[in-house]
Amino acid sequence: MTRIQQLLPILMIMLGLTTLVMNSALAADGNVARMASILSHLNHYPSSDEKAALAKMAADKGHPDAVRSIARAMMNLRHQVSAGDRKRLDSIAQNPSQPQDIRLLAAILAKLNHKPDRKDLSILRQIAH
Repeated sequence: MTRIQQLLPILMIMLGLTTLVMNSALAADGNVARMASILSHLNHYPSSDEKAALAKMAADKGHPDAVRSIARAMMNLRHQVSAGDRKRLDSIAQNPSQPQDIRLLAAILAKLNHKPDRKDLSILRQIAH
């Protein structure tokens, strides 16, 4: 057995752990928590100040596409998300490579009707903190 063959399992474990840490860091990102906070007290649509914060998130190319898509959908929210935004949100929610908090946020937003239900409020509050 060559040295590379011996090290390969260790390298694979390290790669997996790195991915896990990166996903956890993204899930704990302040923007994800901020979006969850906005949704947790939403009534029909975000306030002007919240829309401005969401616009900054959506425009920041340093953020992952999923975060930017969620921010855009929230910014354009009018009682419900648009059909186009719902399609993108459903895709994010069903993508196992996305961090759990982002998948949950996308799923809640995709089915939102005026405001989150009691179960979703509980989830959003956990993500926000």
